[in-house]
Amino acid sequence: MPRLIGAAQTSVFQEALSNNYTSNSTFEAPATRDIELLVVAGGGGGGLNPSPGVHGGGGGAGGVAHGTSYPIVKGTTYPITVGAGGAGNAAGSNSVFTNPVSSPETVTSTGGGNGGIAGAGAAGGSGGGGGQGSAGAANQANPAGGLTGYGGAGGVGQPGTDGGGGGGGGASPDAGSGGTTAPDWPDGGAGPKAPNYPNVQAGGQGGAGKQFPAFPGVGTDNENATPGTGFFGGGAGGGGVSNTAPFGGPHKTLPQSGGGGHGGYNGAATSGTANTGGGGGGAHHASTVGSGGSGYIGIRADEVFTGSSCWDLRVVFREQKAGDWK
Repeated sequence: MPRLIGAAQTSVFQEALSNNYTSNSTFEAPATRDIELLVVAGGGGGGLNPSPGVHGGGGGAGGVAHGTSYPIVKGTTYPITVGAGGAGNAAGSNSVFTNPVSSPETVTSTGGGNGGIAGAGAAGGSGGGGGQGSAGAANQANPAGGLTGYGGAGGVGQPGTDGGGGGGGGASPDAGSGGTTAPDWPDGGAGPKAPNYPNVQAGGQGGAGKQFPAFPGVGTDNENATPGTGFFGGGAGGGGVSNTAPFGGPHKTLPQSGGGGHGGYNGAATSGTANTGGGGGGAHHASTVGSGGSGYIGIRADEVFTGSSCWDLRVVFREQKAGDWK
């Protein structure tokens, strides 16, 4: 028989994992090991009120949970639920990585809060912006298994006729800005037009998304492509006045937008980008409101190979020649 040189140890090989889920599914663990896990909930929808003179708040991003050492057990099937984005005036749905093993517990990311309509924004993974009211709070928890939860509060909407809606919170965590605030990033390449601010009729800017480079989130072209640069969970802008751009709440044109939509002004708001958990833009009066972007669950793990022993090649050669190598 061939003999080993060095201590006899069992070699270990585990394939790399790169799993992306954009709808409900299951994951069967091929090995017992630690994984990098990202769970993004659906974004909240923007606020819409048909009454004249009312601007809706921007939807908050879906809550985000992330960790690099979540343990899985070989042969175990893990149900996966990917949360839908909320329609106008509706919160996003939770995304859930269900763990049937007793520990660590199931990972849940909370859907984004919807933007306010003549009132407060709703609480959520990231809070919705106020529509002539207070901001929604962020309530994304830190799940078990070493994961960290991310979410930001919404921005305050301005009171009175045509008061600007607050921006939805983002996962950075970054709060949405209030309805009077000058944006600190470009609006569709047009620039923030800072001399026009502050203005009580301006929609607030959504909070920034957070980057997870191992996963295919929003890329440098602001598209959700593979491979991307991995930004998720951007808050949406609030609705603003119709007569002067860019008073509808802007979102970043660079990947830090995290998929958040644009608040309405002189027309429709835009929806959050699918599979990023971005919030939906708040409406200008009764114009089209933005829906939240759907969620996402991703699993990553590197290839593993270990082995400290090696074969005595002289013996291998002789047995190969004789046809006895097994």
